Amino acid sequence: MGENVPKILTTYSMDSENRLDELQFRWDWDDDGNWDTDYSNNHVIVHPYSSTGHYMVKDLNDETGTSSLEVIVLDPIDGVPVPPSSLKAISGSGTQINLTWNDNSDDEDGFRIERNIGGASEWSQVFEASSNSTNIQDDGLSLSTLYYYRVKVYNDIGPSHNSNLANTRTSAELPPSNMEAETVSSSEIDIAWTDNSDDEEGFNTFYTIRGTNFILLGAPYVILY
Repeated sequence: MGENVPKILTTYSMDSENRLDELQFRWDWDDDGNWDTDYSNNHVIVHPYSSTGHYMVKDLNDETGTSSLEVIVLDPIDGVPVPPSSLKAISGSGTQINLTWNDNSDDEDGFRIERNIGGASEWSQVFEASSNSTNIQDDGLSLSTLYYYRVKVYNDIGPSHNSNLANTRTSAELPPSNMEAETVSSSEIDIAWTDNSDDEEGFNTFYTIRGTNFILLGAPYVILY
């Protein structure tokens, strides 16, 4: 937390035949023949090195093969905060994405969250978050759309490198809302909700008797005692 260890930002660009979200990468930070990460769609990764010097970094892409790049690790600028890591993007609905990350610095003034659509080259800052933040909610998005995110931390010395990239696609439908259940009799319950979509094919309704193990309404069931 907050240690100014040498760092290098390594990047890999998508090839001309495949979309960015279709590619998978893994990384060998010392080019010693042993892969240091599993496959993921992170084509931008921050990796700490224990000392300065020259390193060969190898990337293996499952579509286009391997490539190697020599990087020079320098002493970091004193006072610049350590970048966030483990950024994750989870679709909350057709118009909402929830972001979480690890805060690796203890001297930041805040975070800047950037977004692009579909893996485009242009990024836009969409939020600022206060110091020690580890999550934010992005609302008002388009249905069935792929969004990419990255986060950096900053203080009065300057901004950090970007975090890893995270992406997810919003769902194609808006979920129902304002669900209500009203007891009509000992054998009947009326259920009502707000329909927020205009192109759905139908609804599945689930219920539970004990608060767990939801069952599709109309399906056969067995109660175990």
